[in-house]
Amino acid sequence: MNRRDFLKYAAIVGSGLLLPETAFANNIIFAGNLYFRSLSQEVTLEQMRDVFSRTLYNFYKIGIGFNDAEMVDDFKSLSGLDLCVVLYDSEVEMEKPLEEKNNGYYNADPEIIRHEIDIPYEDQTLRENCCFVFPNVVKPDQSPNTFTRNLTSAVCHEIGHGYGATHVYDNRKFESNRTARYIMATRRYGKEFDPLNQERMRSLILDVNTNGFDRSRINRKRNESNQRDIFLDEITAQESSLSGLH
Repeated sequence: MNRRDFLKYAAIVGSGLLLPETAFANNIIFAGNLYFRSLSQEVTLEQMRDVFSRTLYNFYKIGIGFNDAEMVDDFKSLSGLDLCVVLYDSEVEMEKPLEEKNNGYYNADPEIIRHEIDIPYEDQTLRENCCFVFPNVVKPDQSPNTFTRNLTSAVCHEIGHGYGATHVYDNRKFESNRTARYIMATRRYGKEFDPLNQERMRSLILDVNTNGFDRSRINRKRNESNQRDIFLDEITAQESSLSGLH
């Protein structure tokens, strides 16, 4: 799906019942290319297509599009803000205790990834341009519909990190049901990006679109975001401020 096709897709979605309600939906910015590569035995082709479509929609809702978005059978060349989402079944994660399992990584340890799968990218590209999601960790004891929803959330979470989003916590830096709606909450499968992370992602993408891609500058921006977790009271204040504008 190239940029023109993405805009057609956005127009179709926007004309239906799923009209986005975010402040950015009518101001699409483009974040490079997005590729999906599945090596997982847990995900059918139909489920993969569903996760792919849901992911595009989640980013369209917040005004982020892609120059090209594809499900691919090989590993494409990556640069700038391009991202490749690699789905595979991780034996390493499944061997961990339940409370230590992760369903995905951005900025992964190349040595661990190469221990599990063959991947052609250099270490720097693997860290900066790849997201890894583990369907076998997401899936246990879930219905097919719940599985695809939760897998979509896990995919969007890792893509979010690639664009500078960070984790959302309750105000005491604990997980709670109060953060469960947000994609960037940890150990949750949220359905939406909070407004602060929407701004962070768009800021990083607009920086690249305006000033060009400079690796040191963009990585510094990513690292600064990762060091500033978002707390629920900040989100509540931001949502109140946005609602006051309408």
